[in-house]
Amino acid sequence: MKKYFKEISKRATLLFLTFLLVLLVNFFYKEIHLFLILKFNVSFTKIGQLDYLYFIFTDVTEILSAYITLIFFTSVQIFCLYFIYHTFYFFSSAFFKTEYTYIKLNLAVLLLFWLFLAVIINKYLIPSVFDFFFSFQQTSNACVMYFESKLNEYLHFYTVLYYMFEFYFQFILIFLILLNSYFLNLKTIKKLRKVFYCTFCVLSTIVSPPEVIFQVFLSAIVVIIYEIFVFLSLLK
Repeated sequence: MKKYFKEISKRATLLFLTFLLVLLVNFFYKEIHLFLILKFNVSFTKIGQLDYLYFIFTDVTEILSAYITLIFFTSVQIFCLYFIYHTFYFFSSAFFKTEYTYIKLNLAVLLLFWLFLAVIINKYLIPSVFDFFFSFQQTSNACVMYFESKLNEYLHFYTVLYYMFEFYFQFILIFLILLNSYFLNLKTIKKLRKVFYCTFCVLSTIVSPPEVIFQVFLSAIVVIIYEIFVFLSLLK
């Protein structure tokens, strides 16, 4: 037992140092990171064709806070990957060979799906959301409107959309994996239906903007997907 606590302390120290190092690297490359996010998203929108797109700030500390938000946005995701890696290999000695292979394969699938989603979200989903909102800001001779976005508001909007899309698509994939494994059978799913519903509502509240309609809408989507999977399982 003592050696396990010793290993946990070593892995926790390594994770802490890794997180600090990732923060430091992201801090030194913060301008490049910000440029890539802005260029990658705006270039795929209709507004990306405009030459006068720029960002404003109305507070002295706003740019610093925007950089801090961006740094933690990237660092937390990298830290989560390392955390999952260390957690898996810490418990790997307790797995059977088939369990080890099964869990390792699923983690690899989740990682590849996360990378795939990151590209799809930035290239298609978020630009589509921007185009939808920009469509309500078309100017005319009677009413001329200019888009002037604050940098911190743009990053907040971007991170909320990113986490929301990543969470829901990853949740669907994880649910499919559990549904087709021996860890979660159909009887258990039906028995814990209320628990799943409550979990959906809580997680939707966390990842979605603070608007009741939006939270209810996202919760309803996941609940519908959940019931569809249960229904398809009954047909097997």
